[in-house]
Amino acid sequence: FEERMEQTQRLVDHPRMVVTDVERQIGSRCTAEALRGLRHVIDRGRFVWIMGADSFAELHRWYHWQDLPHTLPLCVFDRPGHSLRALSSPAALKYARGRIDATDAAQLPGSALPAWAFITWPLRPESSTALRIQVDD
Repeated sequence: FEERMEQTQRLVDHPRMVVTDVERQIGSRCTAEALRGLRHVIDRGRFVWIMGADSFAELHRWYHWQDLPHTLPLCVFDRPGHSLRALSSPAALKYARGRIDATDAAQLPGSALPAWAFITWPLRPESSTALRIQVDD
């Protein structure tokens, strides 16, 4: 956990982005609980949960997964080989009405929930773990 926090803090260089250990502060490793707790730990600000298409495709397997789209807007970034699985996943089908066009993704923080966008961008085959190792080198 500490190593990942340090790596993330080195990567984030924007005055409107903050790296937190909210999971530790509220005593939970469950994403749904951590996101609900985020609002209590950080009392102002609008948040968007950013995740990869590979994770979104498996979202229905997460504990209390149906709470997530009702807690924060989701911004799903395409990952190589996961587009179809993500866009046909139980989460995508259940929340199809909440999907906004990628060109409007900047509006996610103020969108009525549930809201999500699927972002396609130049894909890289490396895993996030491999990219983190590159950052450390």
